[in-house]
Amino acid sequence: MKRLFFIFLLIFAVSSSAFAVDKAKILEIKIVSEIVGSLTNKKYPKVCFYNFYEYEKRQYKQLSNLKITQCKNADIMLVKGLEKKIKFNKPAFALDYLSFRNCENCIGAFYWRKGRPQIILIKENLDMYKIKINGDIKIYVISKRIAEK
Repeated sequence: MKRLFFIFLLIFAVSSSAFAVDKAKILEIKIVSEIVGSLTNKKYPKVCFYNFYEYEKRQYKQLSNLKITQCKNADIMLVKGLEKKIKFNKPAFALDYLSFRNCENCIGAFYWRKGRPQIILIKENLDMYKIKINGDIKIYVISKRIAEK
C-alpha cells in the first residue's frame, strides 16, 4: 500500500511540474500585456503571434488580458525567433533581442539580459504608426539610431 501511494505521489509531482509555468514566464506575460495595453490604449488589445508554439499562446491567453486573433485583425503583432530580416505590415513587438534586430518595423522589444528584463521602444517606428505613449512607459522610448549601436 505504501508503495502504491508513493508511486501516485511521484506521478502527481512529475506531472504537475511538467505543466507549471515558471515565475519568470508569468512575469514576462504580465509585463508584455501591460506594455501592449499601453501602446494600443485598449484594455483588451487584439494581438497575433508570429513564430510561437501553441502552448505559449495558451499561456498568454490564460495569464493576460490580450485577445488572440488573426494577424489581419490584430492591433499589434508579437514576434520572436526571427533569424532573417523581415518587415511586417502591422506594428510588431519583439520578445527577444534577435527578433528586435531583424524586424525592420518593430516598435519595441522586451527581452531578458543577464537575468534582468529589458524594455525598448523605438521613437521613429512609434511615430510611423502614430502610436502615442502614456506616461508610465515614456522612459523606455529611445531613438532608432541609439538602438542600432
